Amino acid sequence: MIFLYMGSLTLLVSVAKPEGSLLFIPVSYMLKNQLHATATEVSLFSLLAGVPIYAAFIFGLVRDLWNPFGWRDRGLFLLFAPVAAVAFIWTALSPLSYRGLLLGVLLATLSFQFILAGQSGLISLLGQEKLMSGRMSSLWTMALILPAVATAFASGYLTEHISPSRTFLLMAVLSLLIVCMAFWKPRSVFDHVYEARQARGTNLFGDVQRLVRHRRSIQRS
Repeated sequence: MIFLYMGSLTLLVSVAKPEGSLLFIPVSYMLKNQLHATATEVSLFSLLAGVPIYAAFIFGLVRDLWNPFGWRDRGLFLLFAPVAAVAFIWTALSPLSYRGLLLGVLLATLSFQFILAGQSGLISLLGQEKLMSGRMSSLWTMALILPAVATAFASGYLTEHISPSRTFLLMAVLSLLIVCMAFWKPRSVFDHVYEARQARGTNLFGDVQRLVRHRRSIQRS
């Protein structure tokens, strides 16, 4: 059940995240072929839309300290997957424009950083608690590579046969499926997973100190 839950979650997040192949290629096509953006404008779009990714460590710190709805990581899925879906729906229903496309993708990317923080934190905790870090790492790698290859092919079909609005509606549906993962709570995954010492955050300063100590220990080794 652990592999089924985490494999399904990682696959779904990998496909639905805005920086994934399923949306990245169609958005590039929209910018160049429909909005006639210059190379500089396309590069600026990628730079600005990726701002939340550059600060990914912040979302990890927030994940350690925040417990939305008392559900921990599932609370992040429940809260931010609908926000991402709303961003995609708003983009689908709005007239296609450079600014509107950027705002929609940026908000979805921001939301998915919280989802990714919860997914990554949960898989790390399970690996440590169940003494299966190697297997969880392999599962995570496979669940990233396989959808990346599949969506690289699928995105070409989407670009040629599906309108921009329907593309974003598809992304909204995929985001809402993550909400279903929030309500799925298999005992083999969640029983006692947050009781381990490493699962308990202290405060922002304490977590930053722990991060710095961990980095120093890696450099010494």
